[in-house]
Amino acid sequence: MLNSVEKLYCVLGLIFFSGAILPVFTGENDNLNPQNLSNVYTQSVRVAIWLGLLFFILLRLRKSTRLIVPQFWLAALVAWMAASAAWSGNSETTIVRTIITVFSILFGLYFGTSFSSREQMRMLLFALIILAALSAVVAVFLPQYGIVTDPGIAGSWRGVFGHKNNLGTAMVLLCICCASLWSSREANRLLLATALFLGIVMTFLSRSAGAEVTLAIVLLLALLSRMPRLHVSMLIPVAGALFIALVGIAVLAVQQGSLLLSLMGRNATLTGRVPLWNLVLKLIAIHPLIGYGYGAFWQGIHGPSNFIEVRSNWQVPHAHNLILDLWLDLGLVGVALFLLSYFSTLRRALRLFRNGDGRDHTWGILLLAAFFLFNLVEDWFVPSTLFLVLFSAATVAQPIRIEQIIESPDHEDAEAVRGGVLLPRRRVHALVDNNV
Repeated sequence: MLNSVEKLYCVLGLIFFSGAILPVFTGENDNLNPQNLSNVYTQSVRVAIWLGLLFFILLRLRKSTRLIVPQFWLAALVAWMAASAAWSGNSETTIVRTIITVFSILFGLYFGTSFSSREQMRMLLFALIILAALSAVVAVFLPQYGIVTDPGIAGSWRGVFGHKNNLGTAMVLLCICCASLWSSREANRLLLATALFLGIVMTFLSRSAGAEVTLAIVLLLALLSRMPRLHVSMLIPVAGALFIALVGIAVLAVQQGSLLLSLMGRNATLTGRVPLWNLVLKLIAIHPLIGYGYGAFWQGIHGPSNFIEVRSNWQVPHAHNLILDLWLDLGLVGVALFLLSYFSTLRRALRLFRNGDGRDHTWGILLLAAFFLFNLVEDWFVPSTLFLVLFSAATVAQPIRIEQIIESPDHEDAEAVRGGVLLPRRRVHALVDNNV
């Protein structure tokens, strides 16, 4: 009973962090803004999620502490965020943003330490299918809420999300879940195929160019992750064909870059991002090492961002690039800490994939690839976002010990550790079957 309640709590938490549903009721474009503390509905849900998080962490305190504490680089990054209040131009904003970030990361760490990768994917899949179905219903029957009418992007679907890019991002994550679960022994292929089709369609209906490009790349990566299982006679021609295709795409992108961008509804400045980045770099040069303080830069006309708004004639919410935003907020020190955390997490994901048979282990690689691609033109490493939660969960991805697998009714979980040695899945199953 308690396990079912906990999983239901996680699904509801994932829906909240996705930034969905609440915008339909609150009328806000983005309920993920941590500085917007005036909306009673958003804050009530946030407090409820926090209270539930504290309860379940205390319930699993010993296990959670053992796995969370060693996450040095992520902890150092959070500590640097808090320390930036000392030199922040808006210390109150920095403190509030840091607190919300801490709880978002804690939710991800709890999620990652309490459930196997497959359980995480199943809960996320369930949450995203609900959001995809609700978005389709709202867009069709309540288009005044589900379809964008703003000039320039009119006709784009946003469903139950505050922005079309949020819908596109969520649908790409839905497709990643489907691709990662496809080879599972207990996979419902019909459900996964339907969800994958829905995710692809909704991604293109959102007209989010970043989501469309990211979807194409992660699905190609998912296909490449299956290639080692091909017979050697097929592996070489398939790899050769993919290489030739990628070279052709690269040549086309160089020669016809403007044409490709126009087909995607973008211009050579990436919808104003290139001039924005040039302005951001000028302001980064003023405080390159420690930044302006976490969350203290983008304050409209009342903060350092006024320089950018006046010159770009654009009310910019962020730098539309994760590294630039971190550099503005936390300086080069913050950027370095984040990159160390990211690449250590990527190394862990690659290790899990290499030592297993690949089934279920594509999740971490595809997730981190999508995280990287999305953050080239957006910033999803902000408080109360689903990507921050999933990234935090990925930092604590752990193989399951043989003793846990033997005691578990589900013997399909990830690879195991025995005597400090990581064992591949086929060896794990042999040990489990023999009760070793």
